[in-house]
This record gives sequence, structure tokens and C-alpha cells, in this order.
Amino acid sequence: MQIATFLGSIIGRWNALPALVVVPNSTITNWVRELERWAPKLRVVPFYGEKKARDVIKEFELYHKVFSNHNTNAKFHVLVTTYEALTNAKDFTSVFKHQPRWEVRRFGLPPFHQSFTFLLDSCSG
Repeated sequence: MQIATFLGSIIGRWNALPALVVVPNSTITNWVRELERWAPKLRVVPFYGEKKARDVIKEFELYHKVFSNHNTNAKFHVLVTTYEALTNAKDFTSVFKHQPRWEVRRFGLPPFHQSFTFLLDSCSG
């Protein structure tokens, strides 16, 4: 609840978006439900599951077809995903590297592994 209202607040006040929230696979549906409950004005998109489900999300839920220089081109405010989806090489390039800027919030995971930190650094550069 606190994280959801925090994200709603920073996105609403400072337009700090999109936010990337990385959570354990077993809790992703709870995170999405709580974000939708406590920050109802945010468009929350979960990115996880089987390849077919991720392909549908990539096609219809993530980005506007026409790019504008005045926004991030994302259809969502918060993308909730799992460590496994974030480190999947096929999804990493097509989803995470496509976004020019991320506001990264990480909850409920052990400390970053060095190679994972490198992936996030390479995403922003």
C-alpha cells in the first residue's frame, strides 16, 4: 500500500515515469492488484508469463505506434515485472531497452547481482 501511494505521488507530482517495478514472480499479481487499488489513476501493466502472453503485452499494451518527442512513448505509468522477465535476453532488447528513460523501483528482491546492475546500466545508455 505504501509503495503504491508513493509511486502515485511521485508520478502525479513530478511526472517521474514510467516506473519499472521488479518483484518476485510469486507476488506479481498481488503487486498489480495493490497498485490498481491504491493508485487508481495509474496505468499499471504486468509483464510476465508465457511467451504468448508477453508477446500480446508487447504488441498492444506497452508503446504507442506513433512516437512523440514530448513523452516517453509508453502507454503505461508503471510496468511491473519479474527478475526472470527482466533478464530474458529476447524480452530485454524489445521491451526494456526500447524505453529511453526508466524510474526504477525495486522491492522485495535480494541485492542486485553485478551482472544485473550491468544490464540496467546498459539499458540507460
